[in-house]
Amino acid sequence: MTGRSSRDDEYYRMVLRGPRPTEEQIRQFAAFASDDHSWYKHLPLTGKGEPFVLHLAPHVHEVFVDTDSGVGEWRELIADDSKGGFIPRWAVDLQKGDIAPDDLPPMAYFTRGYTTERYRRLYDRWSYWNFGAPGEERLVSLSYASAHLRVHDDHGHTISLPDEVIERGLVYLRATVSPGLGPMSAEYERLREAQDLPLAHDDRAIQIETMVMAMQDVVAWIYDEAAGN
Repeated sequence: MTGRSSRDDEYYRMVLRGPRPTEEQIRQFAAFASDDHSWYKHLPLTGKGEPFVLHLAPHVHEVFVDTDSGVGEWRELIADDSKGGFIPRWAVDLQKGDIAPDDLPPMAYFTRGYTTERYRRLYDRWSYWNFGAPGEERLVSLSYASAHLRVHDDHGHTISLPDEVIERGLVYLRATVSPGLGPMSAEYERLREAQDLPLAHDDRAIQIETMVMAMQDVVAWIYDEAAGN
């Protein structure tokens, strides 16, 4: 990686506006990401795993709306109890002059219906990106993420992440990162006995700790080294 960014990079400036993520938020997000999908259906049971990049996204779980002034603004998602029922619903916290969006983005799948306030309280601005083949070489994963992983800036435009952040946030995860393996449990047990693998819950703990250490490294780089502290 070439280290294309600098301490004046827009990404760093946006992230540093917010508080330093806490250890609790880091660990909570690692657990959240491990259970965000049925990974046992999608990730390899053994081996190196698939590449994930854990990163801070300044406007994660916010909605960019148009305004009467012609300048778009980011708004939070708030609870919407107007229709009642047990299914979590939300609305955009529109301000005077905002133009209501025609449709809300399909974020329930990722956020489980959390409001922005709750999401940020639990996980700060953490997000993850998963794209790549099982066992992919690290340099390939880094190169692809550098070319394709984007976050949004204050004006709603997409910007690249600094290479340093991608390098520190890259981890590889297996199906055992899931809290349970469901119908794959028997297959894993067969492989475990044949290849002397750890118990599934032990392998999950190893991967959770790998995610935590990667996020700690990202935070240290942004808030200490990159910030010049």
